[in-house]
Amino acid sequence: MTAYAMTAHWGAHMLATHGGAGHWLSGRWHAPAAFIGLSLALDRLAPGWILQKLRYMLFRISERFYEWRFGIVSDAEILIDALGITDAACHDYLATGYLRFRQVMKLIAIRDGRDVFLDFGSGMGRAVVLAATYPFDKVIGVEIAPSLHALATENVRRALKKLRCRDIELHNVDARAFAIPPEVTVIYMWNPFAGDILNAVLANIQRSLAESPRALTILHLSPENPTNLDVIADRFPWLNEFKRVRLGAHSLAVIYTCGAVAALAV
Repeated sequence: MTAYAMTAHWGAHMLATHGGAGHWLSGRWHAPAAFIGLSLALDRLAPGWILQKLRYMLFRISERFYEWRFGIVSDAEILIDALGITDAACHDYLATGYLRFRQVMKLIAIRDGRDVFLDFGSGMGRAVVLAATYPFDKVIGVEIAPSLHALATENVRRALKKLRCRDIELHNVDARAFAIPPEVTVIYMWNPFAGDILNAVLANIQRSLAESPRALTILHLSPENPTNLDVIADRFPWLNEFKRVRLGAHSLAVIYTCGAVAALAV
């Protein structure tokens, strides 16, 4: 049995056997201590190759659990060609891990009912749904692929009653053509694009800040170091790198502050 199949079987068994406990846990998205604690225990107890398999199984369990928790479908990896997009600057679809998103959000302070979250490359809407469990005033997603946008719309509809923020906008548009609203204060990018697209989006951010001065935080996640943003960062001296955090073997978070720089980062 593969690791994926084992986790699917184990997760289904857990929910079927311990339905009440599963529902109790499901209401505690902001306290995934069981998953994280088990991961730390594995570090101490298991040899290398077993550790790798067990950690992957734990990851798959957490993914399937939270998909069930929110009633959404976003767990996929889709090559950009399969989405009908030919621009080489656009990257494949891969959703942010549920626990990874939680790690990233711990790196910033959120002003209750005042901050607005924008996800570039929102795909099937997972990060949009997760951001809406925090006290943002509004959550916005921008996605170029029509098929992913349609799935995101359905996912938001399914999850809406479980969310803290219910003011959610999804836009099916090229990120370069999206005019950044003046109320946006947190921008999230899980490596959605590079090159000319990233350059144009940063120029749009700069324009938005010039027109509506404010504190703004950019959360840029990447599987690579240096990141695609690192390559062009010197063109945008207003970007202030606040923190660089290795989240895992293939995940790096870089936090940039701009505008009134100290307001959001912690």
